[in-house]
Amino acid sequence: MHLTDPLLTLREFGRLVRPGGIIACEEVTMDTAHFEPSVQAYERLLTLGLTLTAGKGVDFNIGRRLPSLFRDAGFDSLDIREQQPVFLRGPGKTSIEMTVAEIVPHLIALGLATREEIEQLLSELREAVLDEHVLLRVARMTQVWGRRPDR
Repeated sequence: MHLTDPLLTLREFGRLVRPGGIIACEEVTMDTAHFEPSVQAYERLLTLGLTLTAGKGVDFNIGRRLPSLFRDAGFDSLDIREQQPVFLRGPGKTSIEMTVAEIVPHLIALGLATREEIEQLLSELREAVLDEHVLLRVARMTQVWGRRPDR
């Protein structure tokens, strides 16, 4: 998701691995992540995060394109697996706060949000995280394995 030219990178992986060798990659499809029922604080934080990375070449939904990128890079015998963890409680659900905490200083520094707004959003997010009636579906992860042809 952070590469400006993921196809070029996969082609380089293919050049470096021996014929018949396997390359594996896992990537995210961020627009599949959500709370049920919807949590407005999460939606706002997600929008802020997307605004923060806009124009920087980050593709938060690259997982959707991963199989075709592998094919376009010349790999064959693809295997694909998708996983989307779902949580009502526990570390999987609370990890969302750690993810948000990483971007908070940048949001404030760029003037995208005030410290007060962030604190209010985080407070609302914590309420949802602690509420076992609110389900969190984290972003779907796509895993792809491809083999470099023997030729």
